[in-house]
Amino acid sequence: MSLLGLIAILTLLDALAILPFSPLALDPHPFWLPIAIAAIAYGTAGGLGVAAIATLAHLAAGTVPHLAGTDFYDWQLAAWREPVLWLIAATVLGELRRHHDAVVADLGARAAAAREQAELAAEHAQRMRAHVARLERSLALGNERLEALCDLADAPAPSDAALADAGARLLGARSASVLEAGHDASPAICGLVATLAQTGRALSVDDPDRGSRLVGIGAAALPVPRAGGGTAAIVVADLDPALTGWEVARLGRLFSAVAGASLPREAHAREESRECA
Repeated sequence: MSLLGLIAILTLLDALAILPFSPLALDPHPFWLPIAIAAIAYGTAGGLGVAAIATLAHLAAGTVPHLAGTDFYDWQLAAWREPVLWLIAATVLGELRRHHDAVVADLGARAAAAREQAELAAEHAQRMRAHVARLERSLALGNERLEALCDLADAPAPSDAALADAGARLLGARSASVLEAGHDASPAICGLVATLAQTGRALSVDDPDRGSRLVGIGAAALPVPRAGGGTAAIVVADLDPALTGWEVARLGRLFSAVAGASLPREAHAREESRECA
């Protein structure tokens, strides 16, 4: 609207003749400015619209009078020279603007696609790093568990400290302790040892059947056969959180088998239960 207002003001000033010169007689024609701005800012349609209004104002103002003796065609050519150039300029500048907008839109779409691909690549890289870390951790823990079982198997008569250390290393814990049922043992410990002697498998807190035995004692318990019969419990307080209850049970069977390889294989669950009674 401001561009049309400029055309209207120039036309009005020319019609009122209040200036010492004719604004529409200037060279270059002052209507070039609003037409160029409209074409650049609004494209071909906007430029042609302003050019058409400028053409009407130009012809209505009679900037090129028809003098006597002037050839009609020469007069028409002089009158229409500027309007035709305006229409051509509006079309060219508008098409350049349209092409510019198309290029900008294409670049924006490519930039958005590149950002999306970069985000996907970053997410994939993060997942790969996490996967590699899990594999490295699994490999390290696997080696550590194997070494723990080998160290336990090499000991002909492992002490309680060696058993606890092997159990902690096997389950990826910082520490473990050996608990036995006896006259001075608490009912919770007696019940845990009796359960291990009865089931013969490791327990963990996510064990739906026997996990309640571990409440307040630890996060996992491994059955350990004792020389002369009976069962003790190796209790782990903070085992590897990635281990499931099934994995704990499987590792517990391996641990019990290795720990009891050089010991009598008889289990005296009834005697342990009588001691706790």
